[in-house]
Formats: sequence, C-alpha cells, structure tokens
Amino acid sequence: MRVLVVGGSSGIGNGVAHAFRQRGAEVHVWGTRANAADYDPADGSDLAGLGYSCVDAGDPDAIEAAPAPF
Repeated sequence: MRVLVVGGSSGIGNGVAHAFRQRGAEVHVWGTRANAADYDPADGSDLAGLGYSCVDAGDPDAIEAAPAPF
C-alpha cells in the first residue's frame, strides 16, 4: 500500500502518516518547508521512515508540478 499524506509533516497529519507506516504502508508526506530537516522533532515532527516533498497544497500549479512520490 502507498499513501500520500498532505500536511503529514507535523501534528495530527504526522500521526496519521506514522499510523499508515506502522501498518506496512510506504508513506510520503507533503509539507511547506524546503527540506525535511527543517522540521524539529521537539515540535511534533517525526519524519523518520517517511518520504518528504515540499509542496504548497494551496497552490494548484504547485500540485500540478509536484513529482509523483511513488
């Protein structure tokens, strides 16, 4: 199973992403920061084991230009 979680870089979305990963899914998240390293685990961001791309989901052109994560 492959799952894309938009907004999965922190908070509830990050929890959802890890729940899918723990159940065997290959998970990729979209977030708004340039790099996954820009997220701080102390702030509720755990990107370990997840793919990451910077995509502004509020911008239709950015979504169209985003590379397919899988």
